[in-house]
Amino acid sequence: MIGKIVDFIIGRASFVITAKNSHDVAVLNILRESGFYGCRVSQGKITFSCDCEKARGISKKLDALGVPYDLDMVGIVYYAKRLLSRVGVLAGVIVAVLLNGFFSDIIWHIDVRGNKNISDDDILRRLYGFGVYEGCRKSDIDIKSLTRDYMLSDDRVSFMHMNVNGTNAVVEVAEGVKKGKTENDKKAPCNIIAKCDGIVTRIDVYSGGREVENGQSVVKGQLLISSFFETRTVGHLLRRAKGTVFANTEPVFEMRIPKYKYEACSTWQEKKRSVSFLDYSLPIDGGTLVMREEKTQLETHRKPVFLIGNLLLPLTLEEENYTLQEYEQKERTLSEAQKIFDNEYKSWKSEFLKNGQILSDEIEEYEQDGFYVFVCRLSCIENIGIDKPFEIREN
Repeated sequence: MIGKIVDFIIGRASFVITAKNSHDVAVLNILRESGFYGCRVSQGKITFSCDCEKARGISKKLDALGVPYDLDMVGIVYYAKRLLSRVGVLAGVIVAVLLNGFFSDIIWHIDVRGNKNISDDDILRRLYGFGVYEGCRKSDIDIKSLTRDYMLSDDRVSFMHMNVNGTNAVVEVAEGVKKGKTENDKKAPCNIIAKCDGIVTRIDVYSGGREVENGQSVVKGQLLISSFFETRTVGHLLRRAKGTVFANTEPVFEMRIPKYKYEACSTWQEKKRSVSFLDYSLPIDGGTLVMREEKTQLETHRKPVFLIGNLLLPLTLEEENYTLQEYEQKERTLSEAQKIFDNEYKSWKSEFLKNGQILSDEIEEYEQDGFYVFVCRLSCIENIGIDKPFEIREN
């Protein structure tokens, strides 16, 4: 076994010689000169094996005599010498291996997934700041550090991770949910105060101490139901105040709408298309574009280039849309202002009716200092009690 391995490394040649009668003596002399005495002879054919160096000398002598033969040479050394004799093929193999190693370490395409409100361009620009972009080397990216730094830099994201599959990178993003307003602890001590001025018409106390009476006038912030109340058995207790306080109120809904408005209009627009390879960009529509104004807005669209099927090429088609926005002053008519006021008043009214009742309303409109002013005075009955957490201060 070891002998076969050694023969394969240094190289081995196998001869099969078909000699005619006139060549028998000459062939035997050649073999004896080369040190071969134990050759196998069968059906007029001489078979033997030797190392590759001796095989070359024997083959030259047989060629000189015109003796037909079959030669089979194998071995690492033989293949290496044969490859070295073909410089072009060898150079091509080396270049192909080097290019494959170089290009396989490059990210050719980045796909962003999971984002809804955050644009792809925003995420790609932020990744570019951390050294991750189409054309960067995979070996230069530390995914753990990238994930940590990205999430610290963007509070809109609750999760971010990048998966690299070959030369493609997929960035998974989960947008954070805004934290809503939390309700006060239902068991914590809490007073009920007035949210606006009014005249109390009815008060129902479920827990706590009553501080006002029916028909009493109250002002904004006045205590209506206290968290302190007195019992016959244990004295004063501190509980969460619960109850409703209805009062006659006269709220005022006022809105000032500017008489002049500014509308954006595109005065100039131009496109620039190019093909990107690594950090290089080649324009394909006749040159580069010079920015004319600082107000010019840029919108970029990128598309990967595929060959037949799903074979992704290391190219990116990039389209940049430049738009110059100008603002034109126009006068707003009274009817337009009226529509704006009606929509806002309708929204405010629907929210108000959840805790009250509108008895009457009176709307006044006039112009003042470049504004359309709308004033709506209402007469209502509403629950004016709101919770105010009980504050305990330590000296």
